Amino acid sequence: MPNVLYKWDFETGDTQGWILGSYVTLSSEAKIQGTYSLKYSRHLSGGGTYTDDVGYISGVDLQTATRPILIFVSGVSSILKIVTFILEVYDSDGTLLYTRSVTAYITDGVKIIVIDLLPVAGRTNLTIKIKMSYSGTAGYTYTWYIDNIYIIDGADKVYDIALLAVYNMDRTLVYEIPEADKALDPTVAGFAVALLDPPHPLNESKDVFRYTAVTDEGSTYIQSTDSYYRYISGYVSSSPTTFLRLEVRVFVTTAGTTYLTFDREVLVTFWTGGYDLSRVCLFRVAMTINPYSPLYATAMTNTRYGSTWSGSRDFDVKVYGRGFGVRCCVRYLVGDNTVVQSGTVKVEMFSEDYNIKYGESSVDITTGTVIRGPFITDLPPNTPLKLRISWTIVALARIVIEVRPEFLVY
Repeated sequence: MPNVLYKWDFETGDTQGWILGSYVTLSSEAKIQGTYSLKYSRHLSGGGTYTDDVGYISGVDLQTATRPILIFVSGVSSILKIVTFILEVYDSDGTLLYTRSVTAYITDGVKIIVIDLLPVAGRTNLTIKIKMSYSGTAGYTYTWYIDNIYIIDGADKVYDIALLAVYNMDRTLVYEIPEADKALDPTVAGFAVALLDPPHPLNESKDVFRYTAVTDEGSTYIQSTDSYYRYISGYVSSSPTTFLRLEVRVFVTTAGTTYLTFDREVLVTFWTGGYDLSRVCLFRVAMTINPYSPLYATAMTNTRYGSTWSGSRDFDVKVYGRGFGVRCCVRYLVGDNTVVQSGTVKVEMFSEDYNIKYGESSVDITTGTVIRGPFITDLPPNTPLKLRISWTIVALARIVIEVRPEFLVY
């Protein structure tokens, strides 16, 4: 359970300090959980886009918070589909300090709405206002509910992961949840995933950034090119016992000639049957998109039996992160190590001008069919570097090997 700074569940039968908007009431229809929820209901005499206050609350203290996050549960019982939730934060003088909006596809189920409060961490005596904006049709009544409003500080688990991607290459990074963290509380009855800091980078209609939370009882995702599930996923109503992994897919197709670096934050939340928070997992994804360097180099030999083949290739590399290392990995695609009399493959890392050699990772390819060398560690991130792959092989038959520099980014 994360550090809960505030929770408003309205089960006391009052608004618990919230000043409600014109079309919002405290309802005992219990459309989400418990006895009371906030209910928005408005009959539209004309069509168009409407923006209404849900409500506001004053005196919020985030002075000791280092990573505050607003989370609440929402649901509707009408034809309402696309809703933009707008957060506004004011100081004690009424000055607008921060605003953030997130768009969600609302169905008859529930949605877990997540909005970042980091820009106002450390402040006190704040007023927090929630609005909603949607397009409606004349003659319809739109009904919508909100419940269990949380402000939490941080998460139960924080994971730093990184992804090295290349233009026009579809790649998925699978982050396996550590064994010690996989087991979920037996009260968990659903889960969701959200992008904490929308929008996605680059072109949301063309470039794919997809984050999928996978459990033993199903999965849910957000994806940049999906207008329904772009920032807020569907809520999976199931009873998972194990959180297995987060899958991060990047497929950038828009043109570019420079290194691009991004930090994304993805929140996976687990809930009880009464929509109480059970666990919050925050993934900080450092992402480098490199237009030049391939993810691996393939070295092939068609030499006559008993002959020697050697060579090398240099690549430009620039990795974004807090630090990184690289090692050599060799895998046989045709033939195996038994037909190689001698063979050495290595990866070397240099400064851009080759004046500094940071280290090398060398493997003897006679020792197995998949061989990994030691890591070259403490390499400088966000710095243009040169990566060299070199090989010297004496083979008795034709072989094809894949030589892959494996990156450890942290």
